[in-house]
Amino acid sequence: MKTYPVCIGGNFKVLPNTFEVNNPFDGQVIACCSLAGQKELEDAITAAQGVEKELANLPSYKREEILKGIAQGLTNEREQLANLLAQEAAKPLKFAFGEVDRAIQTYLIAAEECKRLPSEYLKLDWT
Repeated sequence: MKTYPVCIGGNFKVLPNTFEVNNPFDGQVIACCSLAGQKELEDAITAAQGVEKELANLPSYKREEILKGIAQGLTNEREQLANLLAQEAAKPLKFAFGEVDRAIQTYLIAAEECKRLPSEYLKLDWT
């Protein structure tokens, strides 16, 4: 069984405290996840504050590249993500794929919005 780490400031770390993820159908443990505590939370906040200005000044084309990269990563792992979601949440696979596709679409829309002029607003109910 795989134990998933937390990511704090771009560094992945398996922590001593974990929680089990169970398949709702049969109760089988399908994964173990690291459980962050107060210290890890504070470290994550500090790390985020440390890059806040850098990210705020990131050019639009870089933001677009990053968001498209995330969408591509989700696309590359689409089947695995849908299967995992179906196991974790007892979702029919059809709906799990729909959820993954929605996430991909959301990142692609966000990437496109990076090209727009500031102060324009987009209603997200069309997605």
